[in-house]
Amino acid sequence: MPEMETIDETEESTTPSTEELNQLIQQLQQELIVEDKRHFDTLAYFKNRIQEEQDKHSKKQHFLET
Repeated sequence: MPEMETIDETEESTTPSTEELNQLIQQLQQELIVEDKRHFDTLAYFKNRIQEEQDKHSKKQHFLET
């Protein structure tokens, strides 16, 4: 009968280390910062466009009143 081999699982941990978790957290934070900036830029763009359209409308309105 063949002998059963013992398997040493101490080196093959399936749980991430603290360092790995910190790296993942940092990566996610950076991705969120990039996404927040993109959303902020988009919001700023549309606020600017709204202001431009309101200014155009006001000028037309002023022209029609004179």
